[in-house]
Parts: sequence; structure tokens; C-alpha cells
Amino acid sequence: MINQNEDKAMQGYSVRYIRTCIEKNIDTYIMRFNNLPEHQFNWCAAFFGTTWGGYRLMYKYSFIYWAVEWLISTMMYAIVGGIGSKLFDVDTLYQLLMVTAIVLQIIFFVIRGVYADELYWKFLREKIDYVKSHNSSQEPYDIEADLMRYTGTSLGGVFLMYFGMDIANALYVSFVMVPFLAFVLLLLS
Repeated sequence: MINQNEDKAMQGYSVRYIRTCIEKNIDTYIMRFNNLPEHQFNWCAAFFGTTWGGYRLMYKYSFIYWAVEWLISTMMYAIVGGIGSKLFDVDTLYQLLMVTAIVLQIIFFVIRGVYADELYWKFLREKIDYVKSHNSSQEPYDIEADLMRYTGTSLGGVFLMYFGMDIANALYVSFVMVPFLAFVLLLLS
């Protein structure tokens, strides 16, 4: 069923193309995009993080978010662990690091939930611009077909991000985080 408003523009982009890109929960996201920069909390993005990004085919943004989250976490653990190792015994330091981890996860949870729709809207605009600039025919049905290749939803993306981030987490902890924290503690001792 074609909505009569599909040919209208939303922030300079055809609603028809936006609907093609979103695929699932179309009306919810169009309402949220219309209300930006007023943020609504995206519970799916907050709870599922990079796997939500994989579901929405936002692999690059999910990976960047994961990397920034881990770098911030590593720096905070180094600071808290380094200072805490001078001031507290091992049990207290362990509790302090656990509290730091919980606080960081709450902060990241809120950031994901608040800014997910804005990031998703940016992703969709980039894909629409890319497809329109690389489509030689400029016919709406050709553009829509190309948009379906680059956007939408994918359960495969969920599995890719879940297992990919699991492997990336293991590699990061083994080869970056642990040596870095050991180096910081060695410097401080």
C-alpha cells in the first residue's frame, strides 16, 4: 500500500526512499526522524548495542562505537587501577574497578539509547546520497532497488556483529587491554 505522503520530502530526502531504507518499524522511525534533534530513547539500541547496528546494517558505525567504548573503558580502568593500586588494598581495588565497570556500562547504555536514532538517520542519509550519486538512470524504482541492497534489516548482520564483536573483544583484551594495563601498573610501581 502506497502512502500519499511518500513523495513528500523530509529534511530534503524523499519519504519514499526513507521508507525503502528502513524496512521494519517504518512509521516509528519516520516519526523519530521528524522529531530530531529532540531525542527519544531507543531501547533496542541501548540493550543490544552493536548487534542492533548489525541488524540495521550499520557495520562501520557499530565498529567505531565499539572501539571508542573499549578505548574509554581501558583508559578509565588504567586510571582507576593505577591510582587505586597506590591507595587501596587488592579487595578494595577490585570493588572499585567493578563499580567503574558498572558506571561505564550505564553511561554507554544511555548514550546508545539517546543517540541511536540520530546515528541511524545519518546512516540512511549517507546511503541515499551514495545511491543517488552512483545510479545512472535516476529512476525512482532503480534507486529503490539499489537502496534495498545497502539498507534495511538483516538477521545475518546480528550474527555477524555478535560473533565478530565477541572475537574482537577477545583479541582486544588479550593483545591490547591486558598489556596496556600491565604497562601502566609497572610504570606506577
